[in-house]
Amino acid sequence: MSKAGKDKTTCSRLANGISAVVARAVELYLSKRMIRITQLDTLPAVPCPCGEARRAFADPENTLATVHLTDISKDSRAHYHKRMTEIYVVLEGEGVLEADGKVYPLKPLTAVMIPPGCIHRAVGNLRILNIPMPPFDPSDEFEVTDHDK
Repeated sequence: MSKAGKDKTTCSRLANGISAVVARAVELYLSKRMIRITQLDTLPAVPCPCGEARRAFADPENTLATVHLTDISKDSRAHYHKRMTEIYVVLEGEGVLEADGKVYPLKPLTAVMIPPGCIHRAVGNLRILNIPMPPFDPSDEFEVTDHDK
């Protein structure tokens, strides 16, 4: 076999090998694509500046968002995030959102998008769905005192 023929055979084997690796990588990726379902009210509540949150989908493979069922406490504390955007959807109750010195009314089905850097806290007898993007990271939560505002 000529050198050109050997090179063509080698290239063909290499291409087949690469195709097999790519196919396996795609297969592994697709095998991890799955619908994930959780019952938020059965998750353990953890303290947060807002009150108590039940956090779903908080695992290293998830890089998109987490979902928190959050009960706002009457003594919620102002805080901000440097990297995270939060979407609040009010499920129950009425109150207000204090955000960067302004006050916004909240009632059921009010949705609010809070950008990074915005000092905020919800006040009132509220149950909200909080959707942090990227997923919640405790190292990106900074509480603010009255002196800091």
